[in-house]
Amino acid sequence: MDDILFRAILALDAYNRGYAPGIASLGGGVGAQIGAASIVAQSDVRPNSPAFNAGFYAVAYEVGGEKMISYRGTDRFSFLTNNGPQGPGDLGTDAALVLGSGTTTQPA
Repeated sequence: MDDILFRAILALDAYNRGYAPGIASLGGGVGAQIGAASIVAQSDVRPNSPAFNAGFYAVAYEVGGEKMISYRGTDRFSFLTNNGPQGPGDLGTDAALVLGSGTTTQPA
C-alpha cells in the first residue's frame, strides 16, 4: 500500500475510536492493529476527564519503529447545539475563542 494512503487511513482512524466513534464496531485500544500499525497510546476517553470534556481525542501508532499521532479535528459541526459534557458545537467554541471567552477548555 502507498505510504501516503496508509497515513491518511491512520488519520481517519482517529474519528473511529475513543468516545463517540464514527464506526462503533472497530473496538480495540492500545495493542490493536491496523495493517502494520499498532496502537500504542490514546488520549483519555473517560467521561468528565479533561480531554473528554474539551472534546479532544488523539491516538498514537507505531509502524516499523516510527511513531505517528492522529488528532481529531472538527467533528461536531454545529453552532449552538450543546454536545453534553463537551459543551457547544465546534463553531460555537471557535467563536468563543475568537471573542476571547475563557469558558472553553479546547485550547487547554
